[in-house]
Amino acid sequence: MGTRGATAQAAFSLPLIPSPIRHAGPFHSVVRAPMERRDEVSDKVDDGVSKGRLPSLTERPMNLDRRDACVFLLLLILPLAYFWRAALGLSVFFHFDIIMQFYPYKAHFMDGMRSGHLPLWCPLVYSGFPLFAEGQAGALYPLQIILYLLMPTPLAYNHATLLHIGLAGGFTYLYLRVLGLTRAASVLGGLVFMFSGCFLARVRHFNIILGAAWLPCLLLLVELFQQRRRWLYIALAGVVMSFLFLASHPYITLYSLLLAAAYLAFHAVVSADDSVAGRTWRAIAALMVIGSSGAGLAAIQILPTYELLNASVRALPTNYLFLTQGSFPPSSLLTFLIPNYFGAPATDTYWGTPSEGFYIEFAAYCGLLPLLLAFVAVRRRRDPHTLFFALLALASLLLAFGGYTILYRLVAHVPLLGSSRVPARFLLLVCFSIAVLAAKGLDSMASASPSRKSIAAMFGLAALFIAAVLLLHRPWLLATSADLAARYGLHGYLLEKVPRIFTQSLRPALIHFAAFAALTIAWFAWAASPRYALRTTHYALPAILITLADLLTFAWHLNPTVSPAVYETPPAAARFL
Repeated sequence: MGTRGATAQAAFSLPLIPSPIRHAGPFHSVVRAPMERRDEVSDKVDDGVSKGRLPSLTERPMNLDRRDACVFLLLLILPLAYFWRAALGLSVFFHFDIIMQFYPYKAHFMDGMRSGHLPLWCPLVYSGFPLFAEGQAGALYPLQIILYLLMPTPLAYNHATLLHIGLAGGFTYLYLRVLGLTRAASVLGGLVFMFSGCFLARVRHFNIILGAAWLPCLLLLVELFQQRRRWLYIALAGVVMSFLFLASHPYITLYSLLLAAAYLAFHAVVSADDSVAGRTWRAIAALMVIGSSGAGLAAIQILPTYELLNASVRALPTNYLFLTQGSFPPSSLLTFLIPNYFGAPATDTYWGTPSEGFYIEFAAYCGLLPLLLAFVAVRRRRDPHTLFFALLALASLLLAFGGYTILYRLVAHVPLLGSSRVPARFLLLVCFSIAVLAAKGLDSMASASPSRKSIAAMFGLAALFIAAVLLLHRPWLLATSADLAARYGLHGYLLEKVPRIFTQSLRPALIHFAAFAALTIAWFAWAASPRYALRTTHYALPAILITLADLLTFAWHLNPTVSPAVYETPPAAARFL
């Protein structure tokens, strides 16, 4: 490898295993890999699958280098560039949940900490309230404490939000590298997850963003444990779980723990380096350590929160209607292709559900190109991780449908899950699965590009879909506008404006779809050229740029900001009192 390669390998000690169907050479082979070696490895995998065996999960380990650390830092910086006004403190995020809950809670705790004490009781809420017991305030979350002690509260809130969006992308990148994917594919996966609708539409929900950011880190540590058999990684996973217990949304914490359990069970099934009993007990022990250590480290927050919960309306019995409130409508599957087909609250054109708040719950757009690459991965890749994330995406989507399927009636009887509402939040796992599969799909393009026949078929289907939407959407909307208007309580002149509102929301949505559908088809045609079959950068960089432009333009208007004076200036009513 040479002195330079040896130094690079020693610079960063996290282990990697190569993907079962990719070349396991040094890092510079990411840019140019021998096709013959890739075909040889792929043939071995195909032979194993044909004989009923899944490929091995453990191959010759590799090491990350400083370039991976640089990519991680770059992903941390990207949200700061996208929300540059918020990053510089020129504006602050502003929405109902932020100004009514998250910002004042955090300001109260940090003001107390700056003066040298931890305020357990807040006299400013009702006639007094045990605010520390409101776990989502995150009073003891380490990263929050550091940021709020170093910065003014408005700027700290902005940077805490942007930091966790960046962490989501960075941890996803490292996880995919640990799975053996190329840097280019791993970057794509990180960008898809961090800039998906589950993040960019949820900036107002800091507690959900926080939990989602640590989810890929949890899988990263579990994967490292499976590769190296070092319990230190499980201990670190317990620390990550404690962060979720301290500050994340309870249901996101639950989903993360369930995903860790499923991932450990997956490894126990497909690994072949130990007896079945040994793998099973190791997985059970690892899960118990993660859960117990996480809960133990966060017990100072969990116990008062549990006590407050039992004294709140959340302790009352719930019915099936409550549990399925916020179910993902099957008709909203269209938003995986046209994200703002039903409008958006930011432009006052949302007409998808009676409650505008459900727009952010249903937002799970991951980009057109990543979605197609995910299908490419499912069709081509035959490794266990592809199967796992394909099944995870399918199962999570079925759970997100909630009351629209009979499955959720069974979930309603499962402890803990049976007390959670808004099933659409399972879309977070769908987005993460698509991000992983998209990265694997891009990774597989190095070994075999799609045929020109496939490109032509894709182009034809896309053209038919666009034509159908353009021709049929207006008559359908006009026919159903009266029903929608009655549902929303619109009368008189408002009823006459319904078709115009639909037109205002659909025109930019369809233009966005048509533009990026054309770019996606052009990219597949470019990648199919034999001239670029061996050069990853020739097709990977355009894919990354197209995806980034797609996701950032879709969410450009979703997060309004205002002057910091909104939080710093007492309202007139407060000044009067």
